[in-house]
Amino acid sequence: MSWQLYDSNGAIKSSLPAIPASLITSGQVAVARGGTGADLSASTGDLIVTAGTVTANTKTGTGDSVRATSPSMTTPAIAGATLTGAIDANGATMRAPTTGSALTTTEGYWKWDSTDKLLKVYDGARERSGGGYGYMPFATPASYSATQASATAVNLAATNGGMLVPIFLAGHMLLQSVSLWNTDTTLSRSWRWAIYADRANASNSVDRIAQSNASDAFTAAAASARTSAASSPPTYLPPGAYWLFIQNDGGTNTFGVGTQAAGNGGMALPQYKTKNGAAGSYNPSTLDIITATWTAGTAIPAVRLNGRVAANTVAW
Repeated sequence: MSWQLYDSNGAIKSSLPAIPASLITSGQVAVARGGTGADLSASTGDLIVTAGTVTANTKTGTGDSVRATSPSMTTPAIAGATLTGAIDANGATMRAPTTGSALTTTEGYWKWDSTDKLLKVYDGARERSGGGYGYMPFATPASYSATQASATAVNLAATNGGMLVPIFLAGHMLLQSVSLWNTDTTLSRSWRWAIYADRANASNSVDRIAQSNASDAFTAAAASARTSAASSPPTYLPPGAYWLFIQNDGGTNTFGVGTQAAGNGGMALPQYKTKNGAAGSYNPSTLDIITATWTAGTAIPAVRLNGRVAANTVAW
């Protein structure tokens, strides 16, 4: 058999003549003066010379020889290659093509649009965006009116009485804080919040994705707007449906959340739910939003998610 000799950069230096069988013992090339030869038992024909040391290199797969344990796919580029199996990037990262030019008009081609700053895919007819522009400065319950008074109250029970409110984000948000209208006028009050997402839609328990930095404890003197910061502002929220969970973490007194009366007579349908001892703990990592003892209410809670926009370092 004949061999090719490579330098440390992988360049062919020369072709070696056939190695006599007398120089090969148990799959090794003999080395003068009693040295240990390179094991060729698993090799099909490459020798690599690095700093004067000859080592065997195993070829794997089909086609050209692979001369590295972890070969780079950056240089040379693989042009026009077709993959029929999965790419396993576990423990690594993958980067989308970055360009401002139009995508190839073949269904499934995708890129990061460096002009629009959006992930895009070609759907067979046009480029489709994987997201939208901009960030939402705030979000309220779907039926909330900024002009209507929040005169009524839902009193959350002391020690973990909770209110669950659906919030819908039409766009991205950099969540800074949560605000609500508190109706209490006396005594010590305290509350905290968490936001949950139904990621799987196959379990009664939803996952916490954001929470308040700490309890907002105060002595009420008049009804007032209260704001509590996120624990890691800003927390990114993609467009979607979320559950805002307000908790009374005061151990003595109730906590009044202002609400607006729902109209339309018989169309007054559930807008929130409450539960005493709702979570069993404060801001749990998962929250069961389906089990019994949740009570529906038709009033519209005066709550709001506050977000950052542009270069703001505070809520808009």
